Amino acid sequence: MDYEDFLVDAAPAAEWMMGALRAAVAEAGVREVHHKLVVLGERGESPPGFTAAVLVDVRLALAPSVHPPPPTIHPNARSPAEEPLHAYRRAM
Repeated sequence: MDYEDFLVDAAPAAEWMMGALRAAVAEAGVREVHHKLVVLGERGESPPGFTAAVLVDVRLALAPSVHPPPPTIHPNARSPAEEPLHAYRRAM
């Protein structure tokens, strides 16, 4: 999320956001690998704000339908390179 005119204290908002992200990961039943929170602007080097990230193990996060199994190829099937040239000429 990216907000302009962010008018709350960055540190409490950052903690809330990190808690919300981690809770969503846990609720989804996904394994959290790492999390990182950085509060910005505490030393005047940038405007106040924060950045937060939760890394998850995507091997467990992807639904089976996202990556369907590869097509079954008959063991006796020939590749196009093995087909006789006249078969392609007939198709043209």
